[in-house]
Amino acid sequence: MRALIDRSIRYRIRRSPAVRGQGLVEYALILLLVAVALVGALVLLQGTLMQAFTDFAAAFP
Repeated sequence: MRALIDRSIRYRIRRSPAVRGQGLVEYALILLLVAVALVGALVLLQGTLMQAFTDFAAAFP
């Protein structure tokens, strides 16, 4: 039983808040990359999307 407790304590020490914070930063960077890619795609497709919405709106009197 003592060995289990010791192992648990060592695991918690290794898994400090800095390690958890690093994971949070990595997720934030991935989210930022996805947002930048989305904005870039919308900028590149701006004319095409605008024309598609205009045609769609014109189809309904």
